Amino acid sequence: MPTSPQSGIPNGAETARFRNLEVNQVTEEPEETENPTPTARPAHVRVGRLHTLRGARRELARLYSDLRNARVTPKVAGTSAYVIGQIIKSLEIEALDRLGALEKQLAIGGRERERRFIGHA
Repeated sequence: MPTSPQSGIPNGAETARFRNLEVNQVTEEPEETENPTPTARPAHVRVGRLHTLRGARRELARLYSDLRNARVTPKVAGTSAYVIGQIIKSLEIEALDRLGALEKQLAIGGRERERRFIGHA
């Protein structure tokens, strides 16, 4: 059977293929469906107590476990891990601020005790 020099498709098959197409199919773009196939929605992410460092770290470990067991998508896990990481950083900064305030109080209180002790000697 002779073939088309341009496409290598047998002449009869090539013309039959084009004969079966309607003009609208060739010139128009494919129509979008009104109800596209729904994409998989991310699973509900259970959030634990995030107001303590222990709770935030526990939630990060739970998120890792959920990712390993395919209960959450990598995108959801990545976003959640970033947010939990930022919460952990803020909790650590808050703890350091409180520690600095305590150290300052101890330093002031220690000097006062020294003055009282030396003054009584």
